[in-house]
Amino acid sequence: MDKFPITQQGHEKLEKEIKQLKYVERPLIIEAIATAREFGDLSENAEYHAAREKQSFVEGRILDLEGKFSRSEIIDISKLEAGSVKFGATVKVIDDDSKEESIYHIVGEYEADITKRLISTGSPLAKALIGKSVGDLVEVSTPKGDKAYEILEISFQKLDLWLKKIFCLINLCFWAIICLNFKEREIMSNIKNLPALDSSSGFSKYLREINSIPLLSQEEEF
Repeated sequence: MDKFPITQQGHEKLEKEIKQLKYVERPLIIEAIATAREFGDLSENAEYHAAREKQSFVEGRILDLEGKFSRSEIIDISKLEAGSVKFGATVKVIDDDSKEESIYHIVGEYEADITKRLISTGSPLAKALIGKSVGDLVEVSTPKGDKAYEILEISFQKLDLWLKKIFCLINLCFWAIICLNFKEREIMSNIKNLPALDSSSGFSKYLREINSIPLLSQEEEF
């Protein structure tokens, strides 16, 4: 049985999902099926059939993840050298056409998530990058045509540190928005709490004097 590489964080995530499915989801589904049986005729029991479908999905998922767990091989990426691209590498590339820079982290199949720039070793881009060095130009076939990238940087920082930088930036933006909203509400509250003009105040007296001046008739204006 072929082994596949995985980071320590990915291995822990895989184990956590298996435990969640086996010891939380599975008992809940069994309970839901037992409850649905009490409603009588199963042929027209929508709750029963929905629970059985979910059970089939969860059991299939457990088998799949346990198979991956048994084949996974933890790689300590902190001990890898940045001479060339390999599993665990964080690679900074630049699009040869648009000159747009991107950062990708090469991980195992279970950890891949393109929305977080985590690409599997089996993906076209990762296959093109693996074995290459800084300054190399790689070509990748995509649905939109061939793309060329130049490798700018290669590093082997820990995945959790890399993700923490992203999460810290997101949290910083979130709290900045919260603070701005709070400050806006505070300013509006202070405006509402401003005391009304006292009738004895100088400004109020000045307004009364202006209003008491009679308007000139047309004859008086000329």
